[in-house]
Amino acid sequence: MNIDLTYTSSNGDSFPLVATDFYLKDASFHEYEWNPEVTKFRYGDLLKLFTKDSKRYDCTLAFNGSLADKEAMIKRFHDAGEHDVMMQQPGKLTYNGYEIDTYIIRSKVYSNNSITRTLNDVTFYCPYPFWIKETKYSIELTGNAVIDGADFLLNLPLDLGISGERTSIVAESSVPYDFRLVIHGACSNPDLWINGHEYNVNTDVTFGVDLIISSIEKTDEEKSIYLQYPSGNRINVFNLRNRDSYIFEPIEGRTIYLQSAQPISFDLFLIERRGEPQWT
Repeated sequence: MNIDLTYTSSNGDSFPLVATDFYLKDASFHEYEWNPEVTKFRYGDLLKLFTKDSKRYDCTLAFNGSLADKEAMIKRFHDAGEHDVMMQQPGKLTYNGYEIDTYIIRSKVYSNNSITRTLNDVTFYCPYPFWIKETKYSIELTGNAVIDGADFLLNLPLDLGISGERTSIVAESSVPYDFRLVIHGACSNPDLWINGHEYNVNTDVTFGVDLIISSIEKTDEEKSIYLQYPSGNRINVFNLRNRDSYIFEPIEGRTIYLQSAQPISFDLFLIERRGEPQWT
């Protein structure tokens, strides 16, 4: 089984953790835990919801090579981790395409190792406890679809009552996807249907501007809708969403059908969140 496991500092320095001169000797990335929030009864509980705490991974790294090579690698690795903490900008752990924000908050180097190998215990602290994998789909639709009369309730893609172009993508997931939808200008009042559900914002998106709809709950931009300008400026257009159709509706996996009654160009990022990276 091939494993792609990497730590990347916020300063851009990257460290493959399965290399020959520097590798992860011991780790527990497939441990996870959920916290049930309950109302206690005489007999058992009433489950209300699940929450999840931040995560810490205790790991042992092995540095191989000559004394000079090990010292240089250890210094570079520690400088990268220190940069993240001092700047309060997280690095990332990447495991076969799944990423999690992290800080190295503890380190202990053992000085009594062999001449060619030095062990280093570290703790990766992950304030947001989910591993995330994003898959990007770039799509252009020419429009000309008649949306009125569409009936997706039976999930019969060939019997929709819709004429015109439609497209589909295949994306397997055990739970519905969060998403980030980036609609490129120019278009007016962009209106997109995904699996029979309408995603619509009543605003003009001029050429060179992107309308971004994000359903992910991670930062202060949770469930956001905004216009992104080339200058870097943003305008919040959350209140211009179509209130008759929930715009942050998660997207069911497997075959995903997309269409619009207008020409529209967009990038769809399907976001998978897991308590542990997927077993492969």
